[in-house]
Amino acid sequence: MFQTRKISSVVERELWGRAAGRCQFGGCNRLLYRSPITQETVNISEKAHIYSFSKNGPRGQGKLAGNTAALNEIENLILVCHDCHRTIDQHDDGDRYSVDVVRQFKADHERRIAFVSGIDADKKSAVILYGANIGDEASPLRAMQAYNAMTYLFIVGRLLCSRPYSCLSVIEISCLRTAPIVNPSPSSLPPLRPNPTMVRQT
Repeated sequence: MFQTRKISSVVERELWGRAAGRCQFGGCNRLLYRSPITQETVNISEKAHIYSFSKNGPRGQGKLAGNTAALNEIENLILVCHDCHRTIDQHDDGDRYSVDVVRQFKADHERRIAFVSGIDADKKSAVILYGANIGDEASPLRAMQAYNAMTYLFIVGRLLCSRPYSCLSVIEISCLRTAPIVNPSPSSLPPLRPNPTMVRQT
């Protein structure tokens, strides 16, 4: 039976939707509809097979051997950029990027996209920063560390909003511009660890 690498448009659309147009290789997350150099709109995605399409591919065909239809189904495909496609297929024995490893890349990425896109637009977070000197030494407050530790603000602020901090209120933005707390009055601050802390997400 003749084998074809052609993937149906239905599968391709769902693959793009699950990936949110980003490379699913663990740690890459590159936009796949824009050139990273010129920023022009261009499709730089590649549809990589988890179980290899070729019998002699880096991960073999395993339990899908001879089943061309299953090899081209969404469960056996991962959306990646050209560089990451080369990376996962560079070892002929498939030892470093095994079926289990590549599947985990795909699952983790799709779970993260589903989580982030499932957050209601009216949900907001607030950060409260307290700081105090330690003896004569100032203990600076690093607001960026607090923001980056917050899943919602970090991902939505960096990836979905038109400006990095457009999701933050004016009061929260002012925290980014506040100088380190130096020599505060001991009575003005309650005893509290000087590290930035996420208080709550509503």
